[in-house]
Amino acid sequence: MNIYSWNVNGLRAVENKGALKHLLDQENPDIVCFQEIKIQADQLPPQNLDEKYPDYLKFYSFADRKGYSGTAIWSKVQPIQVLHNFSDEILTEFDLSDAFGDASTEGRICAAEFDDFWLITVYTPNSKGDLGRLKLRQNWDRAFLKFVKKLESQKPVVFCGDLNVAHEEIDLANPKQNRGKHGFTDEERFGFDEFLNASLNDVFRAQHPNEPELYTWWSHYAKSRERNVGWRIDYFITSSSIASKNPKAKIYPQIMGSDHCPISLEI
Repeated sequence: MNIYSWNVNGLRAVENKGALKHLLDQENPDIVCFQEIKIQADQLPPQNLDEKYPDYLKFYSFADRKGYSGTAIWSKVQPIQVLHNFSDEILTEFDLSDAFGDASTEGRICAAEFDDFWLITVYTPNSKGDLGRLKLRQNWDRAFLKFVKKLESQKPVVFCGDLNVAHEEIDLANPKQNRGKHGFTDEERFGFDEFLNASLNDVFRAQHPNEPELYTWWSHYAKSRERNVGWRIDYFITSSSIASKNPKAKIYPQIMGSDHCPISLEI
């Protein structure tokens, strides 16, 4: 099964550019996970996506706020069930609200149960340039890990998406000048460490342990993508039982349409 993940920075945008059709035609994924869809149910593209892409069942987690955040899973396989948020227990335990809003209403999670695994796509809150959302981000990481481990108690888990952190220095072009800045703070990196400490696995890095300059996001400024001055902030993370089977993880920097590129996992 081929699973793709892509922060599209607007589903309507990649559809209008032809980039969405290009990805689906060229790669023919079994499942596609999207982040930052930036739409509501009544804002889907004028073309009927069900008619244009009939092979995919489509599940959306919309943000309450229009034009912001949101995630989705498109699948050729019918899931057993789909979840769109944390459990009430987790929402009670962790404070996910701050001056910028309530992260639990921002459509940041879409999870689908299949026969052999749970699949979660996630758009992790950005801690912001002034780190004004760092505290919420830390709470989010703890809440999300609890959510993942709860599902993992049922069956193995694959989660993917934009985690808004470069884990190690190898994961960004300029680590020294970005140390302590949003996306590369010790607190955010610690949150990622905790995933690995919980027996979850960064499949791509395990397969490319020492390869630099493998990125998934580039700033719009200073021709960053052209010069490959980027960050690896999009991931596939899996339970150990899946990672032990050596699933193939890939990055597709040549596929345009967003400031992020797609990534994939074959399991």
